[in-house]
Amino acid sequence: ESQPVEEPTPEDFWDALIQSMAQQSQKGKAPQ
Repeated sequence: ESQPVEEPTPEDFWDALIQSMAQQSQKGKAPQ
């Protein structure tokens, strides 16, 4: 059942994406 930590899973990708979006929303505007 053990997976290599080197390979990011789709869940990790979405977690990072959601966290990034959450941080941007907290700032009140996009980084652009």
